[in-house]
Amino acid sequence: MQKKLILFGIDGLEPSLVNAFVTQKKLKTFSSPSFSVKLRSTFPPDSYLAWPSIFTGQNLTAFIHDIIADDLSPSRLGYYVRDRIAGNTFWDKVGSHRYRVCVINPFLGFPPWKVNGLMISGPVGIENGIPISFPEWVTRRYNVPRMGGILEGFSLLPWEYGAFYRNCCYETKEMSRLTAEVIKDGDFDLVFVTYLTLDRIEHSFWRFADLNDPDKSLLNIYRDSLANFYILLDKTIEIFLKKFGNEYTIAAFGDHGHGPRPYYLLALNELLRRMKMLDVGQERIFRKLKELVTVMAFQILYTSGLDSFAYRICRKLLGSVRFRHKNFSRISGISTSPLFGFKQYGALKMAGGSCREKESYEDVISLLHSYGLLEQTYAGEKESAFSEVSPCAVFKLDDRIGLYHRLYAPLIMKNFTRKLISGGHKEITAMYVWNSNGKLRQSKCSGSIIEIFSSILEFFGLRTIQDSHLWHFYD
Repeated sequence: MQKKLILFGIDGLEPSLVNAFVTQKKLKTFSSPSFSVKLRSTFPPDSYLAWPSIFTGQNLTAFIHDIIADDLSPSRLGYYVRDRIAGNTFWDKVGSHRYRVCVINPFLGFPPWKVNGLMISGPVGIENGIPISFPEWVTRRYNVPRMGGILEGFSLLPWEYGAFYRNCCYETKEMSRLTAEVIKDGDFDLVFVTYLTLDRIEHSFWRFADLNDPDKSLLNIYRDSLANFYILLDKTIEIFLKKFGNEYTIAAFGDHGHGPRPYYLLALNELLRRMKMLDVGQERIFRKLKELVTVMAFQILYTSGLDSFAYRICRKLLGSVRFRHKNFSRISGISTSPLFGFKQYGALKMAGGSCREKESYEDVISLLHSYGLLEQTYAGEKESAFSEVSPCAVFKLDDRIGLYHRLYAPLIMKNFTRKLISGGHKEITAMYVWNSNGKLRQSKCSGSIIEIFSSILEFFGLRTIQDSHLWHFYD
């Protein structure tokens, strides 16, 4: 009899950390999988793109075009993506062949939709959002923990780190408890649960755990924070192997990896303004001075260690408007979208909301290349190229340099947000499989997270053929 399948989706699973902690003999389960494989994430490696691409087996980077054009908020973006993946995920396809599925906390899968089994999910970008289930009786029967995208953790005050870490551990244990209870009570062929907590821990605690990080604390009580959280995940998988290993093949995979956040910021919009490639109309001296003073103040506060207080005050004064947003209205030309924040990944937007103006895009790419800042454009080309897959102008700078989106700032400055968010997304993640018996394998050889989709279907004896961006299935 063919085994069933339990899948752990772990947001931010970083293989280099797994390997380091295995070498240090801190991880037992991750040290002995049936097999493991490194996988490349989407470009850029952002959860809003990566998870839907895993769910559907299609590269959904083209979503960036609509997201930038509409300036979608996180909550609106969640609904936008949800409406485009509902019914097209691997659990929908497996369920349509009479296999029973159990799906818990899929990122962007809110509100849940009808599946052959049950589905529980929470909202993205909504603080204290309440999870919903299909069927509705599931949330009444079980004690369901928080789900969806959690907002806190990105501007912690010094005394808040401990409580935040404990809350992430508690949520992880509660998600595991719920999953084990549901598996025990039901007869499911496919179980998929997503842990979003590791990514939040890595964002906030990277500088404490990385001894080479320039922003590490002198009194470093969180030095083992990342290792201890990976140990928690390792023990979680071990428990499931002991409880359900005879009946299930178990796999864990990430949507992207993790590493240090850029150390410097490039004020690219300011550079474009100075190069006459961006026109913002009349410029006022007072406005310029105010922006310059603000940036210099954050630089000083960053150096003195008071940046978390300043950022918290800034958010209070500005309400829901984050400091990373632009401070101008473009009249003409090209500028960066703040979609990816202060990261090394960027996307360009034209004045009319279009991302298709190839000539203007290539002018910016050439400019970045001439300064030695450009590392990669969308499809991996060094010199340029609008991708035929995606109409969006997406690029990547050197890993040490992130983008600053506001005007009237120094062109190059220290990344004064690093102590608040010291970890950042990386391109490489991995998949680990236990008790596979050769049934769950990487379906292709290109090494992409997108192949997880076809690997799951092939596990259940299904096959996929890609034709004109549509997937066709047969037994």
